[in-house]
Amino acid sequence: MSTADSKYSKTNKNLQAIYGSWSNIKRSEKWTILCTTKKDWLNVIRLCQSRQKLVDQHFDNYPVCPETAFFYHHHLSDHFKNNDLIQQARSIAVKNTLRLI
Repeated sequence: MSTADSKYSKTNKNLQAIYGSWSNIKRSEKWTILCTTKKDWLNVIRLCQSRQKLVDQHFDNYPVCPETAFFYHHHLSDHFKNNDLIQQARSIAVKNTLRLI
């Protein structure tokens, strides 16, 4: 395998990994929104906690740097927009859960 082939293979694996990690975050967001529409507050809280762990892991593994700039250029603004929605859902879920106690 040539150096160029090796570099391409490594880059391709890194792309798959970063997109896979991001996909897990997006899936968690969809479930959180679904649970919010169903007013399943305990699962909203659980999913918000899980999502935060996924986000932390993602940025630990794939920090914003020149090698990941292409990815974040396309996905980061959407992330911040969704993050605001998820935080609102978490806030509502906490309030509603406290009412149940």
